[in-house]
Amino acid sequence: MRLWTIQPVSLFKKLQKEKYLYCDPLQAELLKEPSFCKSYDWMSQQMRLVIGTQTTNTTYPFWAWHIFDGKNCKPDLRCTEFRYYTTPQVCLELEIPKTQVLLSDEEAWHCVLNDFYYSKPTSDIEFEIENILYNVLTPPEQKQLKYQSWKNIFNVCQQKQPLKHKNSQFIQATFWQLRSEQVLDVRYFNNK
Repeated sequence: MRLWTIQPVSLFKKLQKEKYLYCDPLQAELLKEPSFCKSYDWMSQQMRLVIGTQTTNTTYPFWAWHIFDGKNCKPDLRCTEFRYYTTPQVCLELEIPKTQVLLSDEEAWHCVLNDFYYSKPTSDIEFEIENILYNVLTPPEQKQLKYQSWKNIFNVCQQKQPLKHKNSQFIQATFWQLRSEQVLDVRYFNNK
């Protein structure tokens, strides 16, 4: 499976030297935000269920793009998503076996990040009915339904779906280990 990950140049140099790496939570910028840890813990749990556990004590995965703006190709590094790095970065093109990767809809992932119920209505009426039914549940029932709804972020097939939930235009990939032999191409950049 072809993927692209954005990483600090320092991590790439470490990869070249050590040949394989696992995510270091102390170096992961987003994990410095306490609100992100709960969502990342949930994603790690889903990875263990779907693709299994690594033999090491790694807690969090690496993240990459599989589909960016509807295309399976190197992301355009001029896009807003890549403008705020303050240190030199690399975009690594990777080839990783699909059995080692969990794909998810990046836009739907924001429901997990924001602790929202993930609703996929096909009409305004369906949205209102779903909202009413959700709001009459007890808080524990809402929580259980919300967590169950999050599993829908893994439905990333490229089939047409109604309304805004058509094709997944931004599909992210998570995987446990980054290996030097998986790197096909390296692009250096810095938007400082």
